[in-house]
Amino acid sequence: ANMPKEIADYMTKMGARIPNVKPGKASVEYLTKIQASTRFW
Repeated sequence: ANMPKEIADYMTKMGARIPNVKPGKASVEYLTKIQASTRFW
């Protein structure tokens, strides 16, 4: 599943934002980077 895209879409619908990150593609890229850096397996 493309979780970062789904999370970014959900955040947009809820009116939530990531500080200092533009909504849309920039949010997806940011969430992808965070997801990759938090994997422990």
